[in-house]
Amino acid sequence: MDNLRFILYFALAFVGLLLYQAWQRDYGTVPPKPPQQVVDNNANQTPTSNQPPTTVSDASPQVAPAVPAPGLSDAASIASPSDPTMVAGKPDRAEFIKVETDLLQVAISKRGGTVEELSLMDYPVNPEAPEVKFKLLRSDTANLYIAQSGLVGSNNNAAPSDTALFTATAMDYRLQSEQDILRVSLTWSEIPGIKVTKEFTFRRGSYLIELQQKIENNSSQPWPIRSYVQLRRTKPSDSKDGSYGSTYTGAAYYNSKDKYKNLSFDNIAKTPYKSESPDGWVAMVQHHFVSAWIPADTFGPRTFFTRVINSTTTPNYDIGMYSPTVLIQPGQTQVFTDKLFAGPKLQKQLATITPGLELTVDYGWLTVIAQPIFWLLDKLHSVFQNWGWAIIFLTIIIKLAFYKLSEASYKSMADMRKLAPKLQELKDRYGENKELLNSAMME
Repeated sequence: MDNLRFILYFALAFVGLLLYQAWQRDYGTVPPKPPQQVVDNNANQTPTSNQPPTTVSDASPQVAPAVPAPGLSDAASIASPSDPTMVAGKPDRAEFIKVETDLLQVAISKRGGTVEELSLMDYPVNPEAPEVKFKLLRSDTANLYIAQSGLVGSNNNAAPSDTALFTATAMDYRLQSEQDILRVSLTWSEIPGIKVTKEFTFRRGSYLIELQQKIENNSSQPWPIRSYVQLRRTKPSDSKDGSYGSTYTGAAYYNSKDKYKNLSFDNIAKTPYKSESPDGWVAMVQHHFVSAWIPADTFGPRTFFTRVINSTTTPNYDIGMYSPTVLIQPGQTQVFTDKLFAGPKLQKQLATITPGLELTVDYGWLTVIAQPIFWLLDKLHSVFQNWGWAIIFLTIIIKLAFYKLSEASYKSMADMRKLAPKLQELKDRYGENKELLNSAMME
């Protein structure tokens, strides 16, 4: 009986913890809304050529050397400590393009098209100050957390990496009440005949941002190129490894080869990760929230990587992936497509975005127990629309599930109560003589 009672108390306490976490998601950190100019954004997507791209492996020997891989020792072209984005960790805020939807408030830098800041409109830091939203991505030095993307060319070809300066037609965008889709475009044309357009697509009711990097080759030469995306952040002072019930903060990835894996900041610093997979995603995970880059095109296997950028201030940790090299022929247009999820760990939504993303919800070593309990709690909440009533009925259901065990336990306790006077009488009669006492009890 005592064991059963302990199990029930433990289950109730755990459900209470889940309720507390759900409450935290509703009142979970992000600056007040800046004044914004409304922009009518109805730009249509430019059709791309139907001509399939030629990979480097299919190209003639005259093709430029292979593209250096981001995250490897020769990837100096991607955000090294001397790059403008790394100098004191303070990008020029005048270059920030402000975007606001019903769920997100975003700042995109013209320097590389980096998502420098991202706030969650439905998650105030304090319910008493709802205008101050939780800031998931941030560009300040001590707590750097940004989403980067770019292109890398061969040794003889420049390409717009995450440090290249793009141009934009507008600096303020807002999703209007009659709009469901908002598009933000940046362009780069530093090479004669080459035009690169980065287009971010935001949708109403979604934390998912689509990024298309479109390359138009109007030159007379083929252009070998590869795309990459990465998440960069500093190590928070309170990050945990996820053991003994603590909440994990760090990098993670998923693919069909390795399934879901966490990569702590210490592991990244000790042993950089590199692996190739035809599917999957990379992410930075923290309590209640996650950001993830998800490939959405079919250019073949992506190479996953991690690395540490040892800047003059605080080390920055990267996790990302890059595509195979594609040879874009003269007159051809090619598009690399990736999706950035940045938002709360709403398990049902995560499961619909891409396989395995729901695994970022960290139950620790109690996953086997926690997942079914939370699933049932969520179903009850969908019925009652109230977490309090959902917990009450969950407790009743757990009680009913253990009813037979409880009944047997109660009967055993009742029998023990009946025997208690007789046992006490035997103890009084035989005193310290344990041999006679045991013999009498057996009779």
